[in-house]
Amino acid sequence: MDTTRSLKGAADGIATLTSQVSPATAQLPQTLKQINTTLASTNQLVQNLNRSDGPFVTNLNKAGKAADDASAALDDMNESLRCAS
Repeated sequence: MDTTRSLKGAADGIATLTSQVSPATAQLPQTLKQINTTLASTNQLVQNLNRSDGPFVTNLNKAGKAADDASAALDDMNESLRCAS
């Protein structure tokens, strides 16, 4: 009798666990699809950032050139002020 009750309790526990896990497992395919889409988008972003002719590197180069130009202009102004003194 005790064995029968124990087996029934185990079966009930398994049934309860199964009913609780089912909603989560039902969502797994959609979740995995979203993860795959996110990874593909992230991969594309990284590839675009790594391109030497991509917008990120192009903008960094422009910012670097602007900084060089500003530095040269400041050097010219500094030299002009020295000569004027």
